[in-house]
Amino acid sequence: MNTEPIISIIVPIYNAQKYLSPCLKSIIEQTYTNIEIILIDDGSVDESGEICDVFARNDGRIKVIHSKNRGVSAARNVGLEISLGEFITFVDSDDTVEKDFIKELYETFEDGVDMTVCAFNDCDKDGSIKTVCKATQNGTTLNQEDAIKEMLLGRIFAGHCWNKMFKKNILGELRFRDDIAIYEDLLFVGEYLLRSNNVKTCNRPLYNYFERADSALHKKMSQSRLSALSALDTISFALNKNYGEKFNKLIAYGKERWAIDCYSLLCYDKENRAKYEPILRKVLKENKCNEFILKDMKIKRFLIRVNPKLFYLIKKVLKN
Repeated sequence: MNTEPIISIIVPIYNAQKYLSPCLKSIIEQTYTNIEIILIDDGSVDESGEICDVFARNDGRIKVIHSKNRGVSAARNVGLEISLGEFITFVDSDDTVEKDFIKELYETFEDGVDMTVCAFNDCDKDGSIKTVCKATQNGTTLNQEDAIKEMLLGRIFAGHCWNKMFKKNILGELRFRDDIAIYEDLLFVGEYLLRSNNVKTCNRPLYNYFERADSALHKKMSQSRLSALSALDTISFALNKNYGEKFNKLIAYGKERWAIDCYSLLCYDKENRAKYEPILRKVLKENKCNEFILKDMKIKRFLIRVNPKLFYLIKKVLKN
């Protein structure tokens, strides 16, 4: 009889047929075997659903749910509702994980630790590793306040949900906000940390994140992208109740970083500049934060404030 706890791996899937098989193969080959693999086919119109069913027929640990398309947050929430594991983790359908991903994250837990996080590889679409994003020195333990600070800064770890392991009993009724399209996972992780004690890191890069041109983070500027501000405002409200104004500057830093990233999108999205530049300009004006901002962000902010067209031109020249 297997005495190791069940660990649930939730994979939201939408039109991922090009990437899905390598993703699922990397999950079923985990060295920690007492897992349930929950595949949520979120209304895919390609062959993703069929690929899920084929894998499920060959591995009894796989559960497949076919649902109407409601977005990644709703898909993850379905997985949370039906999960049986004592621990929960998430994998995106266009990424892969190393064979010890589950084993190492699980074994990093100790008394008083409520979330573990590993380093990850930032990969090009051809699979080559661009950057190893290290969590920090192996075995670092952060208390709640320091963990929240580091999540908002993105130095030791960021707000992604996919390179972390959570305890289901702490999650409770916590779910992803399906009305927020960007930073929905940062909000989820932030709210989880407010329920937690300590976070411990594992410095091995066990998750392979692939930058895809068709991913949500590489689309044009849109109204849904403004929901990132709602995510930051929501987590700010929760933090203020627990810590007063201690995290206000970090929230301002997050909004400023988001606005600069959106200006980068508008560099190649002329048709939306007139609509969104005034909104982004207001965000930068109201959230100037020099305490945490990096040198390259200061340069970008300066160029944007002097003349956005100059920023777009320099960005294109540097990319070429």
